[in-house]
Amino acid sequence: AHAADVQKAQVDSPKQWKNWWWICLGAQIAFLPFIFLMAGHWSPKKAAAAAAEHDKRVQEELATLT
Repeated sequence: AHAADVQKAQVDSPKQWKNWWWICLGAQIAFLPFIFLMAGHWSPKKAAAAAAEHDKRVQEELATLT
């Protein structure tokens, strides 16, 4: 019942994966510059230090409010 569909899919398959491969490659190239625009810490050590500093400032601010 589905033999014609399967045969057509078998013929179309090589072209389809090549198209998707090029689309994925293009998307990777398009998003590559965003690596340098992303905010945040790349080092866990720096991120932990920034979080500790933030917590310290929050506690100081809360102490002045009470």
